[in-house]
Amino acid sequence: MVRQPMRASIFDINLRAEMLPLVSLTVLAILLAVVPAAQAQTYTVLHNFIGGADETNSQSGLTISPSGQLYGTTLGPEQCTAGCGTVYRISRAGTGWIFSTLYAFRGGTDGSAPGAPVAIAADGSLYGTTGNGGLLNGCYGSGCGTVYHLQPPATFCKSVSCPWNETVLYRFQDCPSLNLPGGGVAFDRSGNIVAVTGEGGLGCQDDNEGWGGVYELTPSSGGWTYQVVYQFSAGFDGCTPLSTPLVNQAGNILGTNYECGANGAGAVYEISPSGTGWSESILYSFGQTQTDGAEPFAGLISDSAGNLYGTTAYGGLNGSGEVFELSPAGSGYTYSVLYNNFSGGVGSTSRLTMDAAGNLYGVQYLGGANNKGMVFKLTPGSGSWTLSDLHDFDASTGSNPIGQVALDAAGNLYGTTTQGGTNGNGVIWEVTP
Repeated sequence: MVRQPMRASIFDINLRAEMLPLVSLTVLAILLAVVPAAQAQTYTVLHNFIGGADETNSQSGLTISPSGQLYGTTLGPEQCTAGCGTVYRISRAGTGWIFSTLYAFRGGTDGSAPGAPVAIAADGSLYGTTGNGGLLNGCYGSGCGTVYHLQPPATFCKSVSCPWNETVLYRFQDCPSLNLPGGGVAFDRSGNIVAVTGEGGLGCQDDNEGWGGVYELTPSSGGWTYQVVYQFSAGFDGCTPLSTPLVNQAGNILGTNYECGANGAGAVYEISPSGTGWSESILYSFGQTQTDGAEPFAGLISDSAGNLYGTTAYGGLNGSGEVFELSPAGSGYTYSVLYNNFSGGVGSTSRLTMDAAGNLYGVQYLGGANNKGMVFKLTPGSGSWTLSDLHDFDASTGSNPIGQVALDAAGNLYGTTTQGGTNGNGVIWEVTP
């Protein structure tokens, strides 16, 4: 399979949206009930993105700190010379919110187009990836991406918006190396960074950009050592991982491949330490049918029992995606559909969020009453799950959400949209119970 070149907006599914080893399979092909938007829910726009050089296209969603501060990224314009995306913070201040740009990428060796969510370290510093920039002589001349670390200023700053200091931990290289990171970073129990690239690696030659892979950065002598964990090889193996991986307590790396797999519709993989190396298992290959999903854009979450939860953008009853669960069963996993009755053409592209009661939250890119997307909640019941529509997006107050939602201790939900709002460049929103 030969794929056309993609920039870091590998995250951007707008064009697609407009154009429209032992696994035990148990599919709940039941058309589940949809509860209308609850009247008690209150939707508030916290920030309208301005657009222009920096505040354009927030696809990452939000990451919440233990103190309730929210962090996200903006991609910036496709062609940039100075304003090439940002990392921002929005913090509660009295009855309002303060928006601060923490770092503005310049498009050179510091990176550009940070489309993935940030990870918050124990010391409050931020880690993330950029889809372009870095070494500028490769990957179609836009650079092959970076892994970066952001730290607050060393001295006290009196300004509301004080730029943070960036350190580039790794600059990706052109073929045959892994390149164009497709998601954010995760940490294992030893403090190593684990993440993926959507391209590069095996098959990276001529007009084929490669199938992507998993890499690791290990702290070493004041710096970081880069090593390839696994390179995908297409076919049954899966390819094009676009999301932040999940590292479980055993040190296994789990995630989704947007393409390839046994049926060509994506897969769920697990990569486990094996002797001095790593071994891969495909936990599930999607089939793109009415009782199965296709093209999982987002990553996985796990509960305390080791059950995995995720979403697909396509497949399902109406071809608009599904929410699924993979439960450990012997030497494999049991696959179940929790909800597959989305409509609108594109389903959920966000990694799910789970509360203490086991309810799942996410956003759908299209669908809802206005076909501009919605915020949903899935509640477990007796053998089935019920979907509640918490908010229907529209052009005036934000539309077409992609990234992950954040949940605070009070049960408030936060997220971003890629379009709509006062300036048409998306918003940061809150839904309160």
